[in-house]
Amino acid sequence: MDLALDSNWDLIVSNRDLAKVTEGDAIEQHLAQRLKTWMGEWFRDLREGVPYLQQVLVKQSNPVVLDGIFKSVIINTPGIVELTAFDLLADSRTRQLKVAFGAINEEGEQIYFEEVVP
Repeated sequence: MDLALDSNWDLIVSNRDLAKVTEGDAIEQHLAQRLKTWMGEWFRDLREGVPYLQQVLVKQSNPVVLDGIFKSVIINTPGIVELTAFDLLADSRTRQLKVAFGAINEEGEQIYFEEVVP
């Protein structure tokens, strides 16, 4: 169980109490948080996070390395047991990178996820 966050990453208050998310929704929220965490951002472990400055947002980044980075983040997210589909979509016009994938969570549910990163 996690605290529920809205699309702006603010806590959701419901009936004068903090809302919570559970099971599949909690896994998806945690996954989105992991994809948006920059390496070195979390003071307790500077190795935690995606190496955006070091390897992703660099000139002529290596697509094989990028695949490995994002697949590792996904499969190492608690609650994700299997990655069933994966695609990185780079839009040079808008300069955006989108991670799209399918995975199976620990409840055996298939989830589809699409996130613009960072």
